[in-house]
Amino acid sequence: MKKYVVLMNTTVKSAALLYFALVQLLTVQAQVKIGDNPEVIDPASILELESNTRALVLTRVSDTQMLAMAPLQGAMVYNIDQKCIFYFDAEQWQNLCNGGVAGVNASLVDNGNNTYTFTDSNGEETLITINTAPGGALEGEPGAIFFAGDDGAVTENTNELFWDTTTNSLGIGAHTTVNHKVAINGDLGATQILVNDANQEATPIIIRGSGADQRLVSFQDENLGNTLFNINFRGAGLNIDEINKPHRLFIKILGGMGIETREPTETLDVAGTLRIRELEAALPSDNIVTVDANGVFHRSANTSNKTLTLGNTHLVSAKWTNASSNFALNKGANITPIFAKVAFHDNAKAFNADNEKILRINSNGRYQIVTNLSLKGSNSTENGEIATISARIFVNNKPYGAWGVAANNGSTNREVLFSIHINEIIPLTVGDIVTIRIITDTKDKTLYVVGDSSNCTFIKLK
Repeated sequence: MKKYVVLMNTTVKSAALLYFALVQLLTVQAQVKIGDNPEVIDPASILELESNTRALVLTRVSDTQMLAMAPLQGAMVYNIDQKCIFYFDAEQWQNLCNGGVAGVNASLVDNGNNTYTFTDSNGEETLITINTAPGGALEGEPGAIFFAGDDGAVTENTNELFWDTTTNSLGIGAHTTVNHKVAINGDLGATQILVNDANQEATPIIIRGSGADQRLVSFQDENLGNTLFNINFRGAGLNIDEINKPHRLFIKILGGMGIETREPTETLDVAGTLRIRELEAALPSDNIVTVDANGVFHRSANTSNKTLTLGNTHLVSAKWTNASSNFALNKGANITPIFAKVAFHDNAKAFNADNEKILRINSNGRYQIVTNLSLKGSNSTENGEIATISARIFVNNKPYGAWGVAANNGSTNREVLFSIHINEIIPLTVGDIVTIRIITDTKDKTLYVVGDSSNCTFIKLK
């Protein structure tokens, strides 16, 4: 049969009698109910307490007293220093107020200025601010974002951090966002920025300049922070500049691209030297590239299989022979006759003669010029030494190709015979002037270009 023990609110005058009675009862009872409803006890309970007016008070100890204990696992006490219940897990006391975090070093300190400092068992501090403003809300400039200042107190600085309630946008280092979602006035440091346009907008990043010379992006070195390159709007285009080089690359709006120039006149305008490290071998059908006096490239069709007209005869070349008379040379450079008659040309289709010494080009192309020069006369200088005799092709008064050096072919009637051979393939453009010059240090009028068929110049458009 289940038995109950009820301790009433009656003063027991004999402690020995009470102790005896409890011992006797507890030795024979499997369950004990103390407080209200003593006849009602859960079958699984050994001891139950029930009261609406009284409470269970655990053993009350200080930090020092608790840490001196070594009780059974599961023992519980109330720590009067920490103002919390602790239980013993067989190794150390656990604070139930910290969710079971070990240690007794957690604390909450009133700073006296409506703030509290909470220190956990690991020594980490958290500042808690209690707002005492009327209505329970912080008051400040509209759009202000509050944060802890240097002294830990709540503060605001709309020049550094600002929320625009009109445009629902954020300003960092800026009091106004100028209708941008995020406006940053200052440096932005990031190890990586990923632009992931989930909506697949046509232009996920837009950089908008505010003036004709607006700098958009700067690149600095990693050590001193010195600016090395800038990307900016300059004039009427996008410009990349470098230290002391303002126009490394310039893309003109509705115009060309310039390297070292902001005024490109062609699709690509290079104000400097140009080097191409690799070129594929040319094919017979390839066009020829020429450069005019302004440095502009032109394409000239390959006409090696085309026919030129000389009078009523169709030829791939023109040939001038039979000079009417000998041509006396002076010491130094002499422009040599190329042909005997002005009429000897291809009807001005590819080239024609201004006079017997000048060949003018009328068609862009690659020309083969072959000249055989026959000379006779003295080979002696004014000092009686053997003279030097050489020849070279000139284009627009500039030498082109190799020198042809005279060879001694013998003598007749006490005159020495010489011959010079030159063979060059030259890219020429419309308006180019071609001449052949003989340079010698013989005495004046002692050496002659022979006026017969042994002299000929052969011109061919390749």
